[in-house]
Amino acid sequence: MYVVFDDKFRWPFAVKTFKEMGDAGHDHEAFIRESTAWIRLDHHPHVVQAYFALHLAEKPHLFLEYVAGGNLRQWIAAKRNRGRVRDGLRLAIQICDGLAHIYAHGIAAHRDIKPENFLLTAEEDLKVTDFGLVSMQAPNRDLGARGLHTQPGGTPAYMPPEQFLVGSVDKSADVYALGIVLFEILTGRHPFADLAGSGGRAMEVVAGAPESSPGSRTLRPACPAPNAH
Repeated sequence: MYVVFDDKFRWPFAVKTFKEMGDAGHDHEAFIRESTAWIRLDHHPHVVQAYFALHLAEKPHLFLEYVAGGNLRQWIAAKRNRGRVRDGLRLAIQICDGLAHIYAHGIAAHRDIKPENFLLTAEEDLKVTDFGLVSMQAPNRDLGARGLHTQPGGTPAYMPPEQFLVGSVDKSADVYALGIVLFEILTGRHPFADLAGSGGRAMEVVAGAPESSPGSRTLRPACPAPNAH
């Protein structure tokens, strides 16, 4: 992603394009198709707005609303326990509002829900970003070596078993990933902490037996006491 400043309108934009372009022209066309679907969404306070797409240096570029407050991953790291539950639940509601909006306007599934894809304004209002375009990224078959790099349809530590096996997913995959994000919001850690550090461990979820389980004992110590809210 790039951040640019329009001198004429005195306004910043975030700009997204391909990291890698495939040999076939369909990558080009698919990026434009996904970008157009994003641009056509009505404005929503919890969805990053897409404005227009341009061809620059033989690549399509999508110009987006610039959100200056960082992402949810950074919020989780900085928040620690103070206000985590109260503010986290507010952000969770905003995530659901944003996702409901894109579903209602023809986006079948986000497909790459993770903290990095939720941006925060300076006032700590949350906005959903990077839906659809995730499928345009170049495939990455080396899960063990590349860790959490985006797959053609998701990020290993947030993907349900069926996403590894069939690739094509619907909203149920988003529900699974959102559950992991909510766990991280409330506790500050991934439910399978060792999985988050190694994409190769993601296949243990498919097998049904990851070594570390997010059982009830792991949730309580990480959350503030009830009287702290």
